[in-house]
Amino acid sequence: MNNKKGKTLKKRVLKKRVSKKTKSKKNQSTKKGGNPIKLSGMIKPTEGESIFESYLTILTDLIGVQGIYKKIIAPYNVYVIKSKNCATPWNQSSITDKSSFIYYCCKDEEYEGTVCNPIYTHYKVIEYNNTGRTNRLSPEIIDPYHLYQKHGSHGFCQMFARFIINKDVDEFTNITEVSSDINKKDVFQHNTYQCLLKTLKIIKETPEIYNDMEEFYKTEIMNNKEERTIKGIRKNMKFEQFITDLYLFKLSDVKEYIEDLY
Repeated sequence: MNNKKGKTLKKRVLKKRVSKKTKSKKNQSTKKGGNPIKLSGMIKPTEGESIFESYLTILTDLIGVQGIYKKIIAPYNVYVIKSKNCATPWNQSSITDKSSFIYYCCKDEEYEGTVCNPIYTHYKVIEYNNTGRTNRLSPEIIDPYHLYQKHGSHGFCQMFARFIINKDVDEFTNITEVSSDINKKDVFQHNTYQCLLKTLKIIKETPEIYNDMEEFYKTEIMNNKEERTIKGIRKNMKFEQFITDLYLFKLSDVKEYIEDLY
């Protein structure tokens, strides 16, 4: 993998994903009880996109910067796996770990030289467990889609993988363990919101990660008019304001984003 700090783990396309629904959104969210939470108004959603999704897109792009994500998941490693090895990533010759790691798969046509630039990436965890009479190490694939995240969604999978590999999942609800009368949308809403809170905690408590994200935000997003325009960010929005806005979101604000995934 390319170790340059400015490279992202996924290809940043100059077009934000448009949700299935096309509604007019304002720069405000709604907290429990129906009272609007006024954000800074410095991010404008694209057509059909909820305000939460607008912020989530930017946040996950920042987290996906290679140098930043490596610090977030340290001491674990993240690997790009060629599509032919996707079902058994531990068999790829470049993998030397015999302990847990995070990976995502890349198709042959998505490589640019030795660097993979997929449009979308989905992060999974490999966990080694002792099995059999000899307690030999046996790898297991753990997919956030199977446990905590809406299948097919492209938000926060890298952070769900981070929390899974660290066994830091107490705040999440395992979708396989809920009763049939529980609305799965409510579970995904809860898990996404908890993932946001846990991610913000890491950013707040790790100055090096905060500073790296702020630097990338300034140089690669705010100094790039086309990128800034596509993401709907006003040119005078500071990174500090972006983070401050993220703290204003409540559980109920995630509902529209989850609804748009169906």
